[in-house]
Amino acid sequence: MKNKKFLICVLLVSILILSGCAVKDYLQRYIVTEQPANYTLLSEKEEYVDELNETEELLNETEELEASVEDMDETIEEEPTRFDKRPQIRITVEENDSIILKPEAEDADLDPIIYTFTNPLNEEGAWKTNFGDAGKYIVTVTASDGELTTSKEVLIEVLRKNVPPVIEGIPDSIAIDEGDTIKMTPNVTDPNGDDFTLEISDPVGDDGIWETGYTDHDVYIVTLTASDGELESVHEMELIVNRKNIAPIIEPIADIVIKEGEKVEIEPIVTDLNEDDVEVHISDPVGDDGEWETVYTDHGEYSVTVSASDGELESVVIINLVVEDVNMAPVILNITNIG
Repeated sequence: MKNKKFLICVLLVSILILSGCAVKDYLQRYIVTEQPANYTLLSEKEEYVDELNETEELLNETEELEASVEDMDETIEEEPTRFDKRPQIRITVEENDSIILKPEAEDADLDPIIYTFTNPLNEEGAWKTNFGDAGKYIVTVTASDGELTTSKEVLIEVLRKNVPPVIEGIPDSIAIDEGDTIKMTPNVTDPNGDDFTLEISDPVGDDGIWETGYTDHDVYIVTLTASDGELESVHEMELIVNRKNIAPIIEPIADIVIKEGEKVEIEPIVTDLNEDDVEVHISDPVGDDGEWETVYTDHGEYSVTVSASDGELESVVIINLVVEDVNMAPVILNITNIG
């Protein structure tokens, strides 16, 4: 503004100087001892008139510039008035905060005053903000005596408030037996609607599935961590895997058919899922060593029992053993004289 006024002043001074020069020139031309010819004087008068016209045009332009400057001044002076119309009352809260406006007004007639509020405030002037409501809101508060009303605008600015994801649906403790499969399906949400990642510690893993074995009995602390990249939530769960004893497993043994004089060999394959120590017994006529050398009087059918025990549980397999008869010619051992 100061620069514009300075330029106008410079322009006005220039015009005055030009006008002064024109007058001086006029006097020098006409106030002389010897006057030139009439036609010369007429020509000079015409030139002077032209100069006066030009000066008048410049003055008109100057007036127009001054009017423009005045208009600009008025516009600039009106600026604060327009800015003043913006809400002078400002309230700043964070997401998930509560707002309750309490206007104060007075009525010269002592009439009862009724207040009304525009959205997002309710009829009581209250608003419970939520995550995702970040932004600026202009609300209007109106006071009325039933006939006349007065309104005032309020600027409410809700600032974003980041909160970590929420982990739900997982108890603090879970108990299962060996051999069971655990499937963890936590309900994870982010109040801000942000993308998040979920990590589940061993022995479960991020997929949330763990098929336990019969040697996994123990107490584990499983940690679930949900993160939105800035904040994270951690939930620890106690996982109890109870021991579940399983009897030793004896792989199937086929029935045995041999002939007298042949050797029986039984080699049972036994496993224990609990990795317990196992004792294996084989009934007679074979015996625990699993070997039987038959003779020519052993023909017949036998039930041989193979048992495996871990001290608590036992598994049993019965084998049908057939020893076929083999007829042998008599053998002369000796001849003596008895006469």
